[in-house]
Formats: sequence, C-alpha cells, structure tokens
Amino acid sequence: MPPEAGPVPPSHASAAASAPRTTSPGDATAVARGGVVNFLGTASGFVDPLFLVFVSYALGAGTLGSFVLASTYLALVHRITTVGLDKGLLRHVPIARESARPAEEVPAVLATALRFAFGGGVLGAIVVGGLAQIIVGAGGEDPDGHAGWWLAWMAFALPAQTLSTVLLTAVRGTSRMAPFVVVQNFLIPTFQLVLAVLGVALGGAAGALIAAFVISAYLGLLASGVVFLRAFSELRWVALLRAPHRRELIAFSAPQGVTDMMNLLLGRVDIIMIAAFFPGRSELVAIYAIASLLAGTVKKVRLAFDISLAPVLARLLERNARGELARVYQQTGLWVWLLYAFVAGGLCLGAPFALRIAGADYVDAWLVVPILVLGRLVNAAGGLAQTALLMSGRSRLELVNNLLINLVNVALNAVLIPVWGIYGAAIGTSASLTVFGVLRVVQVERLVGLGPHYGRMAGIGAAALVAAVPGCLVHAAVDPVVLAGGLAATTYVLAYPVALWILGLSSELSSAWSFLRGDRQQRRGALEPMAEGVG
Repeated sequence: MPPEAGPVPPSHASAAASAPRTTSPGDATAVARGGVVNFLGTASGFVDPLFLVFVSYALGAGTLGSFVLASTYLALVHRITTVGLDKGLLRHVPIARESARPAEEVPAVLATALRFAFGGGVLGAIVVGGLAQIIVGAGGEDPDGHAGWWLAWMAFALPAQTLSTVLLTAVRGTSRMAPFVVVQNFLIPTFQLVLAVLGVALGGAAGALIAAFVISAYLGLLASGVVFLRAFSELRWVALLRAPHRRELIAFSAPQGVTDMMNLLLGRVDIIMIAAFFPGRSELVAIYAIASLLAGTVKKVRLAFDISLAPVLARLLERNARGELARVYQQTGLWVWLLYAFVAGGLCLGAPFALRIAGADYVDAWLVVPILVLGRLVNAAGGLAQTALLMSGRSRLELVNNLLINLVNVALNAVLIPVWGIYGAAIGTSASLTVFGVLRVVQVERLVGLGPHYGRMAGIGAAALVAAVPGCLVHAAVDPVVLAGGLAATTYVLAYPVALWILGLSSELSSAWSFLRGDRQQRRGALEPMAEGVG
C-alpha cells in the first residue's frame, strides 16, 4: 500500500494553475460522467420505492414496518460481512492496474477480496440465521410484529449480497459505473418487486416478501458475475485461484468495514430507536422509513460522485499529481453542491405531494423530509471529504470519526425521540450529520490540503434560496398541503436555473456540461478558476 499522502502545501491552489498536468486530461470528465450515471441510476431507480409502496398498499403499514426493520438489521450485518472490501477495491484495483506488474497484482487483489467475501457471507448467514431471535430480542408466532422472524429467513440472502457487492465494486474500480447502476439499482430491485407481486397474488404475505428478497439476491449475484467476467475478461481462473493474498488490501479494508457499518448505523439508528421506544407500533417505523427514503435522495448526489471520484483520486494520489488533484476535487465538489441544491429544494417543498403517493397516512409527517434534507447540507457543501480521507489512506481516522458521531447520534435520539417522536429522530440525526460534516471538512483541509471553493458554493446556495421564495409563498397561500407541495416543487425546479442566471452563475451549468461532453478546451477553461484558492 502506498504511503499516506501528505497535505498539499498552502500554496497548492496557485501551484495547481501552473503545475504540469501529469494525469490524463480525461480524469475530471470520467468523474463527471460517472457521477451523473450513478446519480441518474440511483435517483431515477423508482423500483425500490415502488416496492415499498406496493407492500404498504397490499399488506399494510405494519407489515412494511416489520420488513423495513428486519432489512435494517440485515444491512448492518452485510456491512460487517463485506469487511470494507467495497472501499478497499475502489482504492487497490486502480493501483494494481497502474503497477509495474498488473498481470500479477490485479488477480491477487481480486482473489483476496473474493475469498473474504465468500467466507464472511456464509458465516454471517449461519450466525444471523441461527441467532436472529436472540439478536433482535423478538419472539412469538405472529411475524408482523417481530423482526427476528423476518431476519432468520432473510439471512439466507447474505452470501449472495456480499459476493455481489465485491464483484460490482471491482468493476467500479476500473471506472466502469454503468454496470453497477444497472445491476444494483434496476435488476435486483426489479426481480424483488416482480417476485413479491407474484407471491402476494398467489395468496402469500410475509413469506412471499421474504422469498422475493432472497431469490432476487441470488439472481443479482448471477448478473454481477456476468458483469465481472466481461470487465476482467483477460483474467485466467487458474491464476485467480492460485493468486496470493494481499494483506495490504485487508489492512486497509477492515477498519473501513467497521467505518461503513458506523456510517450505516448513523443513518439507520433512528429507525431502530423508534421501534425500541414505540414497541408494537410498526406503522411508525414505516412512516418514518418512507419519509427518510425520500429525504435520502439528496444523499445519493454525494454518493454518486463518491463512487466515480474514488478511483480517480487513488490514481492521482499514487502519482502524486497534486495540481490535478486539487482541481478535480474542487470541481467535483461544485458539481455535487450544484445538483444537491436543485434536488434538495424540490424535495423540501414537494414532500407532501411525494409522500401522498405512498398513502394518506404518510402526508402528516412531511416536515420530517426537510429536517433530514437540511442535515446533509454540510456534507454536500463541504465536498467529498470522506472519499479524500479514505483514498489518502486514513481509514482508521474515519473509523474514529464514525465511532464518535454515532455516540452523539444515539445520545441525541435517546433524548429527543421520547419527547418529539419521529420529529425528534429527524432532528437528532440531522444534528449529528452536521457535526460530522464539519469535522470531516476540517480534517481534509488540515491533513490532505484539499478544500471546497467556498466563494462559488456560496453563490450557488444564494441562488437556491432565491428560487425557494416563490415555493414558500405557494405553501403559505394554497390548501390542501398536497396540492401546495406539487405546485411549490414545480415552481422551484423552474426558478432554480433562472436564479443561477440572475446571479451570474449560469457558467456553473455550462462548465458541468463541458466536462460531460469531454471538450478539452472548455475543461481547461473551467478548471482555471480553481486557482483562486480553497476558500
């Protein structure tokens, strides 16, 4: 594993403008295209929400709440069985391909990941499947109110989920983003929805959902294997089987596996604690989960660019291309903030209308959505700080970050949920995310020497506020709230580009478009303003 990258000198911004470009001029374009593909795939991936809406209408909010709670527990276990290999492969696959002996290094990295993924998935299924009742502390014959009953059967999907994650991440490490989006966000959810509809139509209920969940996981594994074989067609299976272990991959990945579990826990502990404070109220879990799913769309903006930026950062850090590193990091941060402001405004204003699709019971909780969306504001405005920390080799620091922030999150939720219910959960989670976001930004600026372009980001934020004013007026003047939400969201979507133009920020849109087109001259012009500095 290469040594940890040191900070960019304080003068890195000006040096970035004059330093020779030692990397491919397509690095930033690869990030832009990959980020857009990932975001469109996840944000327009309507199948998962459609599945939840189907369960809510067909089987009721109580059954949906039990399924969501069991899925939450299983997702936490999945992060453990993956051992952080998804993040490890994003860093080590590009490094192995850039090494002097790629024919030896690439099979070694892939073989190490696959061995650990298979072992972790099988072991996790055995442990969770056998001890689910004890782990969750649930029992009884009625499955609707007992997540342990669901978890015991859904655990059979763990080996397939773990191997699929590793196979698709290895492909992403080659900067191929579309296969991951297609398999993870379309094929697997579609398999699950179709199988669930068939099962319920044939008279099934909880058992039909579990069967759909498990079978779709193995169909997804089959699709992931096909994608993997196409991406690494030059590999010989004999070489893969005989390849030695790469301890540096596990040394990097293991702490990140715990970090990823902490990250997931940060986003799911509110659901777990709602279930704990309101036992027997599965419908509350369902209502909060639907609102949280809607608000989580803004998180997909950052995650989409995280995925495409990670292999590029790994290559730039390996080559010590500090000038290009600063340019790509700042430009990607601007893209994330530009898209976040667009999506966040529409979600906050249009939440009542969107929640009505899931059912009338969900509309009253619409304020949960803007509370959770605002909690991710710092994460979006601060740039892709977590990716920078991880790709610079600071996975242990991220582990400490996550441990601390989860303690804060649990404490806040424990205090606020009994007082304000699901609104307390949203406030506690958002406060924790804000603290976490500020901490990461400071660490990246001090340790890695990278930071967002605060001036340009402030301009985009001002445009979003201007665009939100007409939508707020619509909410104040129109009743019922569902109609107001639809009109307000439409108003914001139309007003946002106009506000950018009025404030003289339309160049941000044209800059993003030039990178997507891959035009070198426009890319160079768009990157030069990065020399203004970090803030």
